[in-house]
Order: sequence, then structure tokens, then C-alpha cells
Amino acid sequence: MFILKGRFMETTSYKNKEGQTVNQAVIYSDGDGKTYRLSGYNSVNKKPLDPVEIPVTVGVYDGQIYLRVIN
Repeated sequence: MFILKGRFMETTSYKNKEGQTVNQAVIYSDGDGKTYRLSGYNSVNKKPLDPVEIPVTVGVYDGQIYLRVIN
């Protein structure tokens, strides 16, 4: 388990294969300067540039780092 420290940027959404809308929080990481899109993070009361600390697990798939929110 790791803690992603950064800034909340915005909430985006997309439709998955079943046609359901999936909301994602876009987080700018203070550590490596990249943005990550996290599903499962409640960003209802967040404003742009609010500081966040999110517990995540880290994995690598096809040479790309991915993060998964721990609930």
C-alpha cells in the first residue's frame, strides 16, 4: 500500500462496455509530476487544486504504472 499525495484537478467520466457511466478523479501527483485517473475515489466535495492523500496499490501492466484506490 502506498499513499498518493497530490492535487485534485477535476472529475471526468466515460461509459464502460455495459453502458454504465464510470466517474474518475484526475489527480496530479506531487511525487512524479504525472496525472492519474482514479476510479472509486469520492471527489464530490473537492475543488480544483485541493490537496489529497489517497491510499492506493501500485501495479505495472504492459510497461505502464497503474494505481488502484483502496477503499
